[in-house]
Amino acid sequence: MWYTYFWNDFINNIGYFFNVAYVVTILVVVLLIVFENRSPLKSISWILMITLIPIAGVVLYFFFGQRYQKQILYSRKALRYKRRVNAIARNQLKELAHVTVKDMNSKIAEKKDIMSLLLNNDRAFLTHNKNVKILNNGSETFAELKQAFKQARHHIHLEFYIFRFDTIGNELFEILKEKARQGVEVRIIYDSVGSYKMPRKKKKEAREHGIRLRSFQKVIFPLLSSKVNYRNHRKLAVIDGKIGFTGGINIADRYNEKHNPDLYWRDTFVKIEGNAANALQAIFIDDWFYVSKENIYNDVYFFEEKESQNNLTQIISSGPDSGWHAISQFYFSAITSSKNYVYIASPYFIPNDEISFALKAAALRGIDVRILIPKHSDTFISRWSTESYIGEMLKAGVKIYRYTKGFMHSKVVVSDDVMCSIGSANLDYRSLETNFEISAVFYDERIAKEAAQHFMNDLKQSELVKIDEWKKRPIYKKFTTSFARLFAPLM
Repeated sequence: MWYTYFWNDFINNIGYFFNVAYVVTILVVVLLIVFENRSPLKSISWILMITLIPIAGVVLYFFFGQRYQKQILYSRKALRYKRRVNAIARNQLKELAHVTVKDMNSKIAEKKDIMSLLLNNDRAFLTHNKNVKILNNGSETFAELKQAFKQARHHIHLEFYIFRFDTIGNELFEILKEKARQGVEVRIIYDSVGSYKMPRKKKKEAREHGIRLRSFQKVIFPLLSSKVNYRNHRKLAVIDGKIGFTGGINIADRYNEKHNPDLYWRDTFVKIEGNAANALQAIFIDDWFYVSKENIYNDVYFFEEKESQNNLTQIISSGPDSGWHAISQFYFSAITSSKNYVYIASPYFIPNDEISFALKAAALRGIDVRILIPKHSDTFISRWSTESYIGEMLKAGVKIYRYTKGFMHSKVVVSDDVMCSIGSANLDYRSLETNFEISAVFYDERIAKEAAQHFMNDLKQSELVKIDEWKKRPIYKKFTTSFARLFAPLM
């Protein structure tokens, strides 16, 4: 019969049709990548992925590689607040233009250009604060959070990538439930991927106690959604608009260095009492509007302290909702503006071309550049990609230290005993270009020197990577790391 012949012919040619369809799909995807006008390195990496890994490469691109336009992701700015911040930023830019070394500490005056940069690219207004306290590790951080929660009278706002209901998570949750019973407003934003296993029982319990719990960029199946690539990696807390926290620590037992004796977790958080809490609050309110469609911008959530002359601070944020990669630009400027030294701690070291170039150039001009990373990463791909950068850094004179006591998770930059940043952003492509991140930048000799001392103490628990020994690595390791680097921009 004719239809039997047709069916047999179709079966015989199905491979041909499939190949043609796949080639057409690849060409379409490649054109999409080209028209996105990304960095050439990232575009080439995706094209390599698509062509070298048939089918899987295309699938990975659609789930992880697509860029959402910022107006689609974040058409949610509270205009009233935006106008207010823009006015403050414009006024401070005008004032900074006339500031001289005589008007402020001479060392701080040298960082005036960075202040202007952050006012321009993120409207990160400058504040003086009553007190800033660096918190080393989870035990100090969780103790301070508990105390601050217990003292809350009006509201507690939390935003964390990971919120686990283990020992510490349940302890904090019990305090939050008690405060909610007392009439304190409690709002929590958690990331849908970072906190994927959020128990339904706890969600129900939160609702019953009046705690507002919302997920960021809800993803039903993390591995089957293109939203998985744009995650809220921020960690912050604001209590009554007076006290703010930020840094690298999430709500989970593993972030407490005393929890697991087999894996010491080294991390850093910071507590700020003063007007910088308003900047943290504004970021939370923006994110809350996005996850809940509720605009809670109101003066009752902001508290104006009488400013001292200490602890000059800027809070910077970055992500797909911003026109500039503000934190990446800060890292670049912190490195290039350093006169004596720049110390950087990061759990992942996969810098983009600009920051890689800046680090090598700084070392070659005689700046003491030191980078602290963990000896053992939590993912083998990240470790391989990181190792691909070490050789060229050592050759330029950058000192690389690998933390041996446990896992180094701090995200800290210190420069010239006068400026430091503590935040959530790793020194990798994902944090600098894709995730929603936050960082507090301090222009203060006391804070910077304290951060530098903590960094030097960590070096005592680390090993210095020596270039002669590094060159002697087995050939298979060199090949593995070089191959992993091809895909570093995608990580």
